[in-house]
Amino acid sequence: MAGMRQIAQLGFDGVTVRSIAAEADVSIGLIKHHFGSKDGLRTAIDEHFLKRSGAAMYRALKVTHGMSVEEAAAYEVQWLEQYSEEWPDFVSYLRRAILEASPWGQKLYRRYFESIRHAVDTWDASGELNPNIDRLWLQLLYSFLLLGPLVMDPQIKGMLGKSTYEPSMWTRYHRAMGVLLQQGALHKDKKLS
Repeated sequence: MAGMRQIAQLGFDGVTVRSIAAEADVSIGLIKHHFGSKDGLRTAIDEHFLKRSGAAMYRALKVTHGMSVEEAAAYEVQWLEQYSEEWPDFVSYLRRAILEASPWGQKLYRRYFESIRHAVDTWDASGELNPNIDRLWLQLLYSFLLLGPLVMDPQIKGMLGKSTYEPSMWTRYHRAMGVLLQQGALHKDKKLS
């Protein structure tokens, strides 16, 4: 988590193993022993991030499947509260990765996008998707909708005085997402114009 926080704040090139070790209150040798190098540490951070965020995403998709928009929004607020300690670091880390035009950011986004693809493929396999919707663009749009608050949160907070992750804003966000999905992409009886 110390490495994640520092990379999020300073970028990968801006941090040192020494500064991460100091924040984590461990020796540099311990980091080198376990991870081999700064690149090895970043790979471990990415794996931790993807494991935690991917598991949470899959669980949320599974739990909210079949819920009303209101029930799903309430679940998402509870989910955010459950991860409230880690969430700011995770958001900052993914924001930095997405905004950096680097192989690291592209790799992390690709892995994140795979979890979105899995969700869309699951909906498709179960016959829930609107037959008129473009599957590739649904994946991209879903990615935009999920990552938009993450990337834009500092600007939104500056404009509205509230973070997109405050419970009232998070609830409204998930209601809007739920309506878009249920009445657009997932609603089999409606045709897209």
